[in-house]
Amino acid sequence: MDWLLALLLTLIVDGKPAQSEKVLRQAGARAKGMEILRGKRILMFGDSMVNCGINVWLEPWFKRHGIKSYVTRSWASSTTVTWSKAKQLDIYLWRYDPDIVFIVLGTNELFHPYPKMKIRPIQRILKKMGRRRTVYWIGPPTWAKDKGLIKIMRQQMPPGRFFDSGKVKMGRKKDGYHPNMAGSKTWAKAIWRWYSAMLKTQ
Repeated sequence: MDWLLALLLTLIVDGKPAQSEKVLRQAGARAKGMEILRGKRILMFGDSMVNCGINVWLEPWFKRHGIKSYVTRSWASSTTVTWSKAKQLDIYLWRYDPDIVFIVLGTNELFHPYPKMKIRPIQRILKKMGRRRTVYWIGPPTWAKDKGLIKIMRQQMPPGRFFDSGKVKMGRKKDGYHPNMAGSKTWAKAIWRWYSAMLKTQ
């Protein structure tokens, strides 16, 4: 709470009590929201986008707020279909027993001509999560217009639990798809801002 005391002293010196109260209320709300993470186990799984750098940037931010464990598992070229059928996902859920799950999938299915065919595998994945886990879906960082998959994925998630990565402008590797390290940091920051705001409402 040292940061909160320092903020209070700064605002008192500035002589703006009304503004001070507002800022302190906002800071208190953020602190209370992030407290939800303390002692929690987090699992992030998905396609190659998991290991493109967001895993590296997000880890210290999560650990700063007292999480118990943070595990990421990436499967290159994987899809909602492969993960919905993979026994490996069941093993991960049993082994790491996460309280919070981030799913990073969709990149390899962006241009599927019949996106509604993805509803069933998405629902199978979500069913595996169970009711007690809090699940978020990180959409693919699109580089071109998809054929409806983003809308389909958003519709399968509770309100506010889907992050549209396509709205984030980021640097890319030479392949034009995967973010480079600077781009992944930009992406991770956007995810963190969205997630932090989400926690403030819980």
